[in-house]
Amino acid sequence: MRKLATLAVIIVALALGFAYLFNQPAQADGKVFCASDSDCVQKECCHPVSAVNKAFRPDCSDTFCTAVCQPNTLDCNQGKIKCIKNKCEAIINE
Repeated sequence: MRKLATLAVIIVALALGFAYLFNQPAQADGKVFCASDSDCVQKECCHPVSAVNKAFRPDCSDTFCTAVCQPNTLDCNQGKIKCIKNKCEAIINE
């Protein structure tokens, strides 16, 4: 009887462990993982259309971008960057 109780405890512990692991946000691509909007920045230096975790922000120090408001980008407040379901995303206004 004692072995059965021990086995049951082990099975429950394993089930809880797997449930925890599989309910975690997808972090296969840690470059887009976020916990809040402030974790996210634009992925491209010029005319951005996507977002990335700020730890992976591009180095734009030697980049010159035009002042053109490129359609369907984040240029000129045409969209915003949000953390949605633990993933950095660029939301482009229609």
